[in-house]
Amino acid sequence: MNTKNALITLILTCLASTSFAFTTGEICLETDTTFSDTACDSYTSPSGKIWTTSGTRNDTIPNAMGCDSVMTIHLTIGYTGDDVLFMEISNEITCYDGSNGAITANMYVIDTISFDDFESAAANTYDSADTIAGIQGWSYNNSDSRGRLRTTSSATYYRSGSKSLVLDVKNSGSYVYNEVIKEVDASSYASSTDLKLTFWYKNISDEAHEEDSVWIRGSNTDTWIPAFFWHSKYTNYWLNPVIDVSALLSGAGQTASSTFQ
Repeated sequence: MNTKNALITLILTCLASTSFAFTTGEICLETDTTFSDTACDSYTSPSGKIWTTSGTRNDTIPNAMGCDSVMTIHLTIGYTGDDVLFMEISNEITCYDGSNGAITANMYVIDTISFDDFESAAANTYDSADTIAGIQGWSYNNSDSRGRLRTTSSATYYRSGSKSLVLDVKNSGSYVYNEVIKEVDASSYASSTDLKLTFWYKNISDEAHEEDSVWIRGSNTDTWIPAFFWHSKYTNYWLNPVIDVSALLSGAGQTASSTFQ
């Protein structure tokens, strides 16, 4: 509650006589406020301070009467993060803290089913079908040995940290199909209507092909469902789509299972 300055009148009396005197003055009262707030990636306080981590923060600005307004802010910072997140959410995603799986989105806590930032992937180059070492549930395949997957490369190919999954070819020639597959146990969410998949990707000046897509399926024996065509006019930029997995599975008559891909 804000407390305004008060005009105080002091009246002095003397019992020994009928005379009296008075004086006036102003007392400046500061105000104290405590509240909670959330933000993605960074938070700018009322005074202009910028914080990038969660915690209890203090800030001060002048109040309406020119005195100090002291604020205690219980701050939760979420992060837009990197790479691949599979989750159950009851509201549109805003941001998340991938370090511990606690997701912040419009004050909702989201249940993380799978999160991968690829930092634990072994530095390697793959040119044939194989599991991807260091990151659980991921595998790679291609249509020709000229295709390849690299888990570490130059800074052009990762958004943060030092790892990403880079799909390309070792030399020019006919087109090669590269694919990476993530398998997740989502059986506990078979009845969910709020499954979402989000990730960061960057298209490096590639031509548009119908196969430049993300596909999903409820189990490893179901038919693949086209979920996202990642080629757009925005080449050489990092983009962050959010895919409504529940709607796609329901539309195809599938449900999330222990071998969701």
